[in-house]
Amino acid sequence: MEFHLYMANHHMDSVVLMEDLARPIAAGLEDLGHHVASFSTDIVAAPRVNLFIEFFVDPGFVDTLLALKKSMGDNFLFGVICTEDLDDPIVWQLSSAQRRAGLQRVLPEADFVWTLLAPAPYRALVRAERLSRIEFGFSPRLVPPYFFDDPVERDQDVLIYGSPYKYRMPVQEAITGAGADCQFTINTAYADGALQAEGLPRFFADEMLARAKVVIDMRRGTQVRGLSVARLSAALHAGCAVVAEEFDAGETAWLYRYTTPATYERIAETCLRLIREKDYVALGREARERFRAETSMRSNMAAALDLPFFRRLSGA
Repeated sequence: MEFHLYMANHHMDSVVLMEDLARPIAAGLEDLGHHVASFSTDIVAAPRVNLFIEFFVDPGFVDTLLALKKSMGDNFLFGVICTEDLDDPIVWQLSSAQRRAGLQRVLPEADFVWTLLAPAPYRALVRAERLSRIEFGFSPRLVPPYFFDDPVERDQDVLIYGSPYKYRMPVQEAITGAGADCQFTINTAYADGALQAEGLPRFFADEMLARAKVVIDMRRGTQVRGLSVARLSAALHAGCAVVAEEFDAGETAWLYRYTTPATYERIAETCLRLIREKDYVALGREARERFRAETSMRSNMAAALDLPFFRRLSGA
């Protein structure tokens, strides 16, 4: 099958932020032998399949999408990748008021829907036979081209994966207050009065991961209920020692196995202890090898493709 990952529904300054979400999915499909046109700006006709990462803030674009489906039927095939928790109020407040409304219009018409989180909240909008979950796992395509196994080359003490949300700032302040470096992978700035995220190109992000002694994965606020599968996947493929905020008791909690968990109050001291007392290079290497041995993005995407739509498309 041929998949086209359409990105023009996202703001151009945030497309770079999609890489951790999109690259593992593309890698798993390619591992299965499918072709993926990543970051496409073309909507294509069948038998090619359009993939949209959820962000439908423009009612005009939603109108166009639904009109295409109505007029072309099975000659226009599309699926939606949902990355957010429908019950998390913060993510929808941070976006345009049209975002959730657009999603609710699009989902019932999609040929299939993939979620990165528990699919239960989506079942009111999507028929069960069109809905499945994507688990993230290991793919050799996602291993960065370099790995610093000399501790001297890891000259960045702590890297917080994500944006400097208010919830994360006390952790950074505690780490820097103890005399260690601590940076974020994403910066935020105000442009024309609007808050904008400034992500790094993949090769810069990979270098920051390679240079970090410890990577922190923590949520943006207490409303978040699940670990970030995308951020953890990127850090684990990079061979990083990861300290993960300990809060998740749900379906993504299995990822703690590849990290050093710490409660919010103890994240900073845990990072400082690992830097001081542990071989953080060996910790990261061992976590990646365990992730490699126990998970497979290829197998996970095969499971996500196990829907009647794809069986019909492949003639099975």
